[in-house]
Amino acid sequence: MTDRKLSPQESAFCRAYVMDTGRDAQAAALKAGYSSNGAKQQGYRLLQRPHIKAEITRLEAEALRRSGVVNSL
Repeated sequence: MTDRKLSPQESAFCRAYVMDTGRDAQAAALKAGYSSNGAKQQGYRLLQRPHIKAEITRLEAEALRRSGVVNSL
């Protein structure tokens, strides 16, 4: 796992991506405040970064824990 800190915009992207049931990187980039001109490409680039992947994984695990799904397995 990486120790790199997320910028506020990267953090917003991760939260928006996890909350979007369709896992739409472009929509998450727009919600995080990235430009509409390059949101599709920026969303793709963000998903390639190890620290972004790690945060998305952490947020997904947290969401599962909160929902009780993990405890019921």
